[in-house]
Amino acid sequence: MIMTESKESKNYTSQIIEDIKIWKNGSLFSIKTTKDASYDFQSGQFARLGLIDPTRTVNPLIWRAYSIVSAPHENFLEFYYTIVNKGEFSKILLNLEQKDHIFIEKKAYGFLTINQFLGPNIQKQKNKLWLIATGTGLSAYISILRDHNTWKYFDKVILLHSTKFLDELSYKKELEILSITNKRFKYFPITTREKSSILSESRITSLVMNGNLEELTKETLDPKSSKIMLCGNPTMILEMRRILYDRGFYTSKQNIAGNLAMERYWI
Repeated sequence: MIMTESKESKNYTSQIIEDIKIWKNGSLFSIKTTKDASYDFQSGQFARLGLIDPTRTVNPLIWRAYSIVSAPHENFLEFYYTIVNKGEFSKILLNLEQKDHIFIEKKAYGFLTINQFLGPNIQKQKNKLWLIATGTGLSAYISILRDHNTWKYFDKVILLHSTKFLDELSYKKELEILSITNKRFKYFPITTREKSSILSESRITSLVMNGNLEELTKETLDPKSSKIMLCGNPTMILEMRRILYDRGFYTSKQNIAGNLAMERYWI
């Protein structure tokens, strides 16, 4: 049982873990928690989670940032995470149980939201939203896909999720069902070290540069109609940013809505 702090704070609330799902033993997990009635966020943002480290006698409450998987309209909060070997926070996460308490800052953070693209002409165009993720970078996109507002602005949504192995493709069933029930959505799982799908043993950057991505998805990476989000491994984001900048993609600046958005944190 994880210890809790008795004192209250104006900066965070104490929530209860309602469910723990194991995606891959000892490695990939997701949790669902209660949600404070006043908690507000946009799909794609992340929250700061706090847990008590019982081995600490000074400043036992430690914090880490995790993207929110649940959509704003859902009455719970969901987080997806990987266990980092010898990680201070991961050690506590690994021992969580249902009904344990977890602290959640009242403010949500981050700019990986569709608001980055919502310029004055967004509804006058045929828009495609590309969601490109590696590993647990998928988290923010599940929230975006579950959010009804996403489908008001985009005619097509294409998700690419790259992992090393097949058993790391978490949320795969949910995404496959969505691709069947919603013809505007396309899902492409990618495994870089295991042959398991039509997009396997390839890196996302290679697929973009050699043209295979557009051929396989039957969609064009056109900067006039495509909006692209990147989340996950910082090396992938850096390489993709360079490739996409050369193709006419750019991030939002002041009052100018861009067509490229990236998450800026990494755990």
